[in-house]
Amino acid sequence: MNAYIKAIDYYLPEKVITNEEMVHEFPEWSIEKIGSKIGIHKRHVAAENETASDMAVKAAERLFADREELRKEVDFVLFCTQSPDYFLPTSACLIQEKLHLATSCGALDFNLGCSGYVYGLSLAKGLIYGGIAKNILLLTGDVDVVGIDEAQFFDSNIVSVCKTLADNGIRVIVAGLDMDYTGKPFGPMPDLMAVAEYVTKVHAICVRCGNLAHHSHRLSDNDKLVMLGEKHDYEPICRHCFNELMKKEHQ
Repeated sequence: MNAYIKAIDYYLPEKVITNEEMVHEFPEWSIEKIGSKIGIHKRHVAAENETASDMAVKAAERLFADREELRKEVDFVLFCTQSPDYFLPTSACLIQEKLHLATSCGALDFNLGCSGYVYGLSLAKGLIYGGIAKNILLLTGDVDVVGIDEAQFFDSNIVSVCKTLADNGIRVIVAGLDMDYTGKPFGPMPDLMAVAEYVTKVHAICVRCGNLAHHSHRLSDNDKLVMLGEKHDYEPICRHCFNELMKKEHQ
């Protein structure tokens, strides 16, 4: 049994924002700086009432435009998005109805970012090899989402940038360490958490006792605030183990 891609198509919103327009919003930046930093010169922006499923449907309709027979063959819809129309029902079910696919067609959403398309191909292959489906429509789409990682390393300007984006209706997802290796608030994270609508705190497991970890304990003697490293430089530990270590270090 073989699994292969029959056809590919896409849809991009009509509205376009260039780097020249971005400079008007953030005059402290330059057109050249934006282009060199992020490698993007223009971005397509969804219309005010255009959702992720709307864009997925438009991409699918482009796919079916010259291949109408594919619409009748689809027996499963996979939709990767981090900005679904609703929590329930799933956007894939809405897409199934809007595309007038068979009522026997399976449909599900899955939430991934950059790796979503690759994981989607793996899911589709699994459904085919498992004999569950034969022709799968894989769609990806997101609207108005800006992701920022390692936010603790940014300066305080990141707060005003995030507020400006959010005030313009753009969903902003920020990730970062809330405390440095000494247990103190890290960079702009406290201010970002203060203006956030939702805060989700994720914990590792303490390597010493197995409880939830609250601190990133530095194993080396380097006292610089920022030091990039991996597991041989840092270890996750809980509040109790961290406090015990601090007592020993100050004895």
